Amino acid sequence: MTNLNSETIESRLQQRLAERMEAVRGLIAARAELDATRAAVSAAEQVDAAAWQTALDAGWTVNELKQSGLSEPTVKRTRKARPKPRGLAVDESTTPTNFGGTNGPPQNSGS
Repeated sequence: MTNLNSETIESRLQQRLAERMEAVRGLIAARAELDATRAAVSAAEQVDAAAWQTALDAGWTVNELKQSGLSEPTVKRTRKARPKPRGLAVDESTTPTNFGGTNGPPQNSGS
């Protein structure tokens, strides 16, 4: 018959749990480092895209830059959306479309 000692069993299980938790702590640390690296790469790509645009704005062409060995940025520079120009809006709810049942504007019927 097996000798069941609750303290021994509990100690073994605690040791296994501690080893498993240590593995998860390592995973959490690795993910945090990965997230930070991704953020740094994203920021660097934005800087690269802005520098590319600055070169174009200075008069360089895409072909000239490519021929010099520079490739286009992998990420296009994000720009703030420009507001759409506003035209003259017509409020159709106040624009007359039916002139008293006639086919046109009211006519003077006198004189």
